[in-house]
Amino acid sequence: MSITNELRQMIVALARDRKRRGLPFDEPKVWNPEHVENPSNNLKLPMTNEQAWDFIATKLEEGHDVAEVELDTPPNTTGYVMKIQLGERISYFT
Repeated sequence: MSITNELRQMIVALARDRKRRGLPFDEPKVWNPEHVENPSNNLKLPMTNEQAWDFIATKLEEGHDVAEVELDTPPNTTGYVMKIQLGERISYFT
């Protein structure tokens, strides 16, 4: 199931706000932008933290699909996943 436009805009606003980026808890969390090749440069350099947040916000603004997932930890919480094709590999932003 995809997210609502209201939630999409809220996530975009949070991703664009440097003071509000991040994850509110320690686990689960997979955040390794330095392992993701930046598609906007020809040098095949990895993304910086800033570039990753901008990339996520841009993809959301473009209407890229976002799936809701139920998390085990912490219990009774919802996570959001985008699967984005970057060249030959798919990168997951969760």
